[in-house]
Amino acid sequence: MAAAKPLTAWEVHQEVSLRTTSSGIGAATPKTIIQVFQGTVKRVPNHPAYYTKAPGSSSYTFKTWTQYYADCRAFAKSLIALGLAPFDVINIIGFNSIEWVTACIGAILGGCIPAGVYTTSNPEACHFIADHSEAHVVLCDGVAQLEKYVAIAHKLLVLKALVVYNDVVPSDLNCSVPVFTFADFLASGSGVDDTALEARMNAQKPGNCCTLIYTSGTTGNPKAVMLSHDNLTWTVEAVCQSYEVAGSILNQHSNTVSYLPLSHVAAQLFDIYLPITRGLAIYFAQPDALKGSLGTTLKEARPTLFFAVPRVWEKMMEKMISIGRGTTGLKKTLVTWAKSVGAAKNEAAQFGKGGGTPCGYTIAQRLILSKVRAALGFDRCDTMFSGAAPISLEAVKFFAALDIPVYELFGQSECTGPTTLSLAGAWKVSSVGMPMQGTQMQVVEDTQELIYQGRNTMMGYLKAEQITKDTIDADG
Repeated sequence: MAAAKPLTAWEVHQEVSLRTTSSGIGAATPKTIIQVFQGTVKRVPNHPAYYTKAPGSSSYTFKTWTQYYADCRAFAKSLIALGLAPFDVINIIGFNSIEWVTACIGAILGGCIPAGVYTTSNPEACHFIADHSEAHVVLCDGVAQLEKYVAIAHKLLVLKALVVYNDVVPSDLNCSVPVFTFADFLASGSGVDDTALEARMNAQKPGNCCTLIYTSGTTGNPKAVMLSHDNLTWTVEAVCQSYEVAGSILNQHSNTVSYLPLSHVAAQLFDIYLPITRGLAIYFAQPDALKGSLGTTLKEARPTLFFAVPRVWEKMMEKMISIGRGTTGLKKTLVTWAKSVGAAKNEAAQFGKGGGTPCGYTIAQRLILSKVRAALGFDRCDTMFSGAAPISLEAVKFFAALDIPVYELFGQSECTGPTTLSLAGAWKVSSVGMPMQGTQMQVVEDTQELIYQGRNTMMGYLKAEQITKDTIDADG
């Protein structure tokens, strides 16, 4: 009998045992990202997957799921043509784009492992991640990011190529490895046979490493969180089922906006792996989204779900308060009344309360609240989240008064994003909700430390055996 696989790993080629349960969502059949992706392509082949608006353009173009899948396959073939082996790593640095997600999933199809790098990283930080992860290819958004890697390419012993998108390769560029445009790189693998790619795809297992998330922690160099296929596919499915039971609609008619850094686990879940699981469409925001253009994108996309970090919600609140100062007379009276009704409705909707709608809600909704939601681009949005940091009570109450409940989530990279969820019917102000289905959570009495277990628990930290063992105990 073969020895049981361990629950943890610290090298990319290791396979872990899955933390399945005997019943419930924890007993769901393990799948790879590739299997889930192929299922969605088969189910909704001609539906939009990603919407993009070129700089200066007033309209969006989109790629269907079939087109997106074909591009991912082409990227995977190019990695194979370049000589990358299974479990080799690529790095991606840039603002959210179709090229970013194509490289990410293309790497996975090719049996390789993507690792995102924050766009604000200096050359030293870029060098650390590329060296630590042993990056064979780096995808760069524009020449400014490309130049960071050109300067350090000679120090990266396994680096085989750099790829630039949203720009051309400067004619006078002097680099120790080949530099491709994205289009040229996609074309470079055209000679790779489909059977070679299929072999890479079919060889992957749910317990294999799928992606690396670099997280800073508190001190020292960032650690690389290793997430398996099962970590990603199971976590997204568990979250989807929880929200669907609570009334959210997550399918090919749903959509959201991609604007938070894709090197962060939350953005990857919402913008890459949730779409792959349910087929919803993504609108890419502009690079200056957090400097003011996000509001325009929201009104154009009209998302059906939306995730933001607290600072985004708070900036929205500050802008609305500023605009509201100019409201006078009868309109101000109506707005004040409508907000009191919205606050009462959302107070009643919280966990442990009776629910129902207060007197005057229908009128308040028609006259004021629905118009505020439309002005924000939230007229179709049924689920709004906040996570990655604590949100202020002031902000939660402000949006609740506008009949915009902001559901708080709690988690970290090490648990594939979420550990707790707030849901309609299980929502309470100043709470991060309840433990996710299929997971266990408890507080250690002596230390007040919060510990958890589930199929969302990471494989381990790359090249950090002792830290992995210190973080995940023998019970997983």
